[in-house]
Amino acid sequence: MMENDIRLVSTAEAARLLGLNERTVRRLVERGELREIRLGARTWLVRSDLVELVNGPSRARRVSGIAAHE
Repeated sequence: MMENDIRLVSTAEAARLLGLNERTVRRLVERGELREIRLGARTWLVRSDLVELVNGPSRARRVSGIAAHE
């Protein structure tokens, strides 16, 4: 996979991965802690942002690099 590939997840999937409810995930977006990408009527979140939120910026880059090689 190319390094500039971005994996997107739905708000529901982000909530499941983070162990939060969807409302809390939307609040994180509103506060600018997670990026939101709109494609048509759908809203997506950047998966690497979830990793960064949980583990911090340097860990997110390492995990993203590992995931790219799977």
